[in-house]
Amino acid sequence: MENKPVIETWFPKLIYVVDGVCNDRIPSYEKEIKKSINKTKRTATLNVNSSHLINRSLQKNKIFFDLTTRIEYHARMFLGNLGYDIEYTKTCCVVNMWYNISNKNDFLFPHAHPGSILAGAYYVKTSEENNIIFYDDMTIPYEPPSKITPLSMTTCNYSCVSGRLLLFRSNFLHSTPIQIDEGEKIVISFNINKI
Repeated sequence: MENKPVIETWFPKLIYVVDGVCNDRIPSYEKEIKKSINKTKRTATLNVNSSHLINRSLQKNKIFFDLTTRIEYHARMFLGNLGYDIEYTKTCCVVNMWYNISNKNDFLFPHAHPGSILAGAYYVKTSEENNIIFYDDMTIPYEPPSKITPLSMTTCNYSCVSGRLLLFRSNFLHSTPIQIDEGEKIVISFNINKI
């Protein structure tokens, strides 16, 4: 007699999501970022106003101390769930942090964050339609099924919500699609690594 078949899943892609992080501090984050809005740069793949190439040390600004502390707390929780021991997670912290400001027609090409163990995004200001896309793999060597299931998905989207913190492994490819609507989106991006 034939046994019942089993579909096993391996090598999961993980996204740690927590909403309501430092909601009471959001106005001060926005104000501080807007003070340095002229200190941004765009590139061919970074089609947003970004401090990434100019200032990646927001975590050293006392205004962002509470946010940095919460990010590191959640990063340690996430790493613990991945199997890292507490001694290792204690040595992990935000090593760089920057902001991106986008408006209508802005976008980010698919990219990853090499050189760190975790990467993440924190949403300061956004409109309802904005989202971030994560990719399993950019190359699809097979014909896609007529019905996409959780076992055949190659992308997933998360809404950009003010106060939302996303953490993911730094090699997880992600992008933001072209912003269709008017309105400003402010996101703080960061990398976590062992110091």
